Amino acid sequence: MKIIITSPQNKEDRAVEEVLSLIFQKDENAKILIKAIKPGLSLIESNVTKEDLASILKNVNKTYFIKVIPIDIETKDYKEAIKNWISENIQNLRNKSFAVRCTSRFGISGTFIEKEVGAILNSYGIKINLKNPDYIIIIQPIYDRFFISFLNSKSYLIFLSRRKI
Repeated sequence: MKIIITSPQNKEDRAVEEVLSLIFQKDENAKILIKAIKPGLSLIESNVTKEDLASILKNVNKTYFIKVIPIDIETKDYKEAIKNWISENIQNLRNKSFAVRCTSRFGISGTFIEKEVGAILNSYGIKINLKNPDYIIIIQPIYDRFFISFLNSKSYLIFLSRRKI
């Protein structure tokens, strides 16, 4: 699984080292893919599960990293990827609510993508709840690719170091 790490600018080296040292508890083969894709943004790869990653990060006092985002899908076409994911999981999505979060990067409007994905969810009859969703879809544009994560509310708070959604 690929994992995006965000950090303050010029702290990418230390942030990656900090996260890798935590992940090495479960996966000694974790590795850096790209350090400083752009200031404050790095990418690593590990065989650790999303659940294990959440338990590792749950009570950690972080020094250098801000967010650790496990990636479920890497694609060039986020709309098609979301539609496929919905089609594969529609039975489990019916009574759940979702919010979409996208960071504006590389000349792409995060708000535009959030609205487009929200419209796709709506077209399948899936509820949108921006204040208290059951699940959050995170879309991270990086160059010509989109990295997509599907997180429950509890995991979202752990991975993105937040108190509230």
